[in-house]
Amino acid sequence: MRAFTLVELVIVIMILGVLAGIVAPRLMRVSVEAEAAAILSNVDQIFDAAERFTAEHGRLPDNADKGDFPSDFDGYLPERLFTDLTSFGGPLDWDGPGTGSPAYGVVIDRDGGASSVWRDIYQAIDSTSDDGDKNSGWIRFETNKVRFFLADK
Repeated sequence: MRAFTLVELVIVIMILGVLAGIVAPRLMRVSVEAEAAAILSNVDQIFDAAERFTAEHGRLPDNADKGDFPSDFDGYLPERLFTDLTSFGGPLDWDGPGTGSPAYGVVIDRDGGASSVWRDIYQAIDSTSDDGDKNSGWIRFETNKVRFFLADK
């Protein structure tokens, strides 16, 4: 019966470590891109519902507090879009007309969560779907929050 030597085991462990070091960052990047796509999909659903509501009622949906389902969206969207937490930490928040700066839209607060993950996801969203500048465009970074502007999209 032949057993592995300590040297052989160390070499195999080193090879596995190198492979893990190569694969892990790529998997993390895929995860960030998937989360960014999910957030954008949710924001797009909200914007589509707001536009349908406006076409039917002649006004935008009213403002709602963070974490509360805006009653004007009842029948247009699932409630979970406003009550479930995002990877940023906070839930989506509808800022109705007159509440946003400078316009209405969707806000995500960073309520806890790892700042590096939050920053990576925000950068993935802004670079793929907007102008890549955190201070302009329809997606803007504010202190501890990301704001998506319906009026500027």
